[in-house]
Amino acid sequence: TGLPIPALRVEQAMDEVGVSIDPFEDAEIQARRVIEAIKSIVPLKIESMRIAIKIPSRYVGKAYNLVLGIGNVEREEWQKDGSWVGIVTIPAGLHGEFIDKLGKVTEGEAQVKILK
Repeated sequence: TGLPIPALRVEQAMDEVGVSIDPFEDAEIQARRVIEAIKSIVPLKIESMRIAIKIPSRYVGKAYNLVLGIGNVEREEWQKDGSWVGIVTIPAGLHGEFIDKLGKVTEGEAQVKILK
């Protein structure tokens, strides 16, 4: 229908499949786990967006793990200078939070471009 799913319906679906929220676990990881568990019960459509990212070599360690934790890497390339360039699909609702986290991890040096 394209309408948002009420929170109560999501909670009922979570109870039905036996998924619970752990306040000490990372929210993005839990969201993926919950979505995977309830998608057979609740018709979910998650908007996604494609972005191109370039991470300077000195930040690749932390930033690459962040990318893998939130997005799906479609294509990646390691540059001669040690930097990483990739095309990543992320949930549209996490875009702002992802950009903030990436900016903090890379001290604002990561380059991000939204692709059509």
